[in-house]
Amino acid sequence: MVRPYSGAGMEIAGARDRHDVIQPARLAQTGVAVTFIVHASKGEDTTTTIRLSVVVAIAKGRSLAEEGWQVFITGPDGIRYHPPEFDKLLSFNPALHSRE
Repeated sequence: MVRPYSGAGMEIAGARDRHDVIQPARLAQTGVAVTFIVHASKGEDTTTTIRLSVVVAIAKGRSLAEEGWQVFITGPDGIRYHPPEFDKLLSFNPALHSRE
């Protein structure tokens, strides 16, 4: 189980100390599931979906925004990203980075 940590990384449930905190850039390398939570509201309606793929989360967020919903995506770093910032979430996808 992974939950947002107040610092720069993520906290693993049952972690004993700060050494058990995983930095976001290393999440994919550790095998820990990285989640993106898409939050949207429109009038009295709200919706929340969880996506494992950043690309799918961004597509969902953009689709909802185009339909007039107020949208933000909570990244694995616990930060809220609004539509103009969605591309920043791509840094969590190791497949989009150049191979060293």
